[in-house]
Amino acid sequence: MEMAFTMLGMCGSIYMLSGWEKSCGANREYGYALAKDKIIIMEEAE
Repeated sequence: MEMAFTMLGMCGSIYMLSGWEKSCGANREYGYALAKDKIIIMEEAE
């Protein structure tokens, strides 16, 4: 996860795939993005 946060820190936005809520890692990335005021884009559910 350290590498994921390092990479996310260099990005301006994050794209959350459908079903991300079920992933511990994706939840941590989402929280990080919120805390760092990143743009969060959600995949549309079909």
